[in-house]
Amino acid sequence: MKYIIKIFLIYIIFCSCKKNDTIVNVKTISPKVSTKNNIKDNNFPNFDTKKFSYLFEYKEEESYQLIGINIIDKKTINFHLVTETLPCDTEYWGIAENEYWNGDGEVDEDNNESYFADEYFKEEKEYIVGIRLAEDLSKLKIKFTQKDSLDTDCLPIVKKTMKRIK
Repeated sequence: MKYIIKIFLIYIIFCSCKKNDTIVNVKTISPKVSTKNNIKDNNFPNFDTKKFSYLFEYKEEESYQLIGINIIDKKTINFHLVTETLPCDTEYWGIAENEYWNGDGEVDEDNNESYFADEYFKEEKEYIVGIRLAEDLSKLKIKFTQKDSLDTDCLPIVKKTMKRIK
């Protein structure tokens, strides 16, 4: 009898940890053909390119990613990241912090050249967004870690160099 009760308690604990209804800063939108012009107009009404000092983009045939950044200080940035890919579009925004702002920047490589980059993170319960911003502000790379066990194709484009357009 004690054995059955223990198994029942473990089952209840396991099932209660599995379900988690939280609200995050992610918006999923039905897919459509991506163009630079329809980022603000159709899919992401909260994204205003005029609000950001720096804009970076990455585009392929059926994928488009745009990030707006304002540098608050050496250790903090405000960002808004929008990604249009098949099967869906995503949006992440907020304040990201550089925990090692007073140290040396890390080194990134791109097309056989090396450059110093500062790394900023925004951590939520479900995910971590990392932004590796070149010190000369010419390019950046996105890092993303899904912390929960939900398997999804709706993620930002990672490890690709995004070029500055503003």
